[in-house]
Amino acid sequence: MRSLKIGSLNINGGRDRQKRGLISEISTQKNIDILFLQETHTTPSDETDWGLWWEGSNYLSHGTNFSAGVAILFRASANVKIVSCAEIVKGRLLIVRAEIEDTVFCFTNIYAPNNGAERVAFYTRLQKELLIYNQDQIILGGDFNCTLDFTVDRIGEEPHPHSSQTLNTVISHLDLLDTFRVKHPQSRQYTWVRVNSNRVCAARLDRVYISRTLNPRLIHCNILPVGFTDHHFVSVELIISPGERAKSFWHFNNKLLLDNVFCKNFGCFWDQWQLRKVEFDSLKLWWEVGKAQIRVFCQQYTSHSSARLKTVIKNLEDNIKNLEEGLNGSVDP
Repeated sequence: MRSLKIGSLNINGGRDRQKRGLISEISTQKNIDILFLQETHTTPSDETDWGLWWEGSNYLSHGTNFSAGVAILFRASANVKIVSCAEIVKGRLLIVRAEIEDTVFCFTNIYAPNNGAERVAFYTRLQKELLIYNQDQIILGGDFNCTLDFTVDRIGEEPHPHSSQTLNTVISHLDLLDTFRVKHPQSRQYTWVRVNSNRVCAARLDRVYISRTLNPRLIHCNILPVGFTDHHFVSVELIISPGERAKSFWHFNNKLLLDNVFCKNFGCFWDQWQLRKVEFDSLKLWWEVGKAQIRVFCQQYTSHSSARLKTVIKNLEDNIKNLEEGLNGSVDP
């Protein structure tokens, strides 16, 4: 059963290479196929760096060095056929249409304006554009900078209800579903939390919507904290076909060479393996079997290391989630 994993994150600036490295690590850990990024702060001069950094195709709509900018990134392994790309609002609204398993998806990434009046005009433009592609399977994600129901998605009231009402109309006309609410009808989680002068502000600003016809294919939607931005990561998984992906050849992960524990353990393994040459009829046979043993050794080490890392990350995510859920009972709206 093949699935498609989509992630969305406001990164609050993506010009720093170290931060982009963390984004890659999170995407790999979560097996993300398609990544929506907001507030990339890119300019045309960054395109070469981003092309070298991301292992796959990338589509950027630039803002300035200090604001806006959105990107849609496709993993090379996602096996998508790009149909078209359109920059609708520079640095804020990007649409990439792509064919996956004979289905055309309209991937739409937004970074809505902070100003309420500007958001109203922005959402009106969004509806006009997406109605053109209403025959596609729409996946709309990003930072919406408002909530539709402040009673469950925000601490306090919605600052600009008119823009919230406009977005609600857009979602209704396009017949879209909020993936998080489908899977977590009663949960109170936030994607943006800030503390100022002992006052806690929190809201679920970052969301992923899908066409209603995709609802039977929705597996999960989760909100996951990250440490390098004041927004949380939103992860969605959809079933897209009954088939399985073709198996790929194994490639050695060069990052293991930077792991001192791996190098020490591999040295011990290899010393023992060299002592076994006498057990084989030829050096060639010893080497062929040895390569298979190397692959198994590396895969087992990576699997165990990944399992430990995932356990640590999961515990941290759960702790942060519990702390944020505790805000609901400890903070007055």
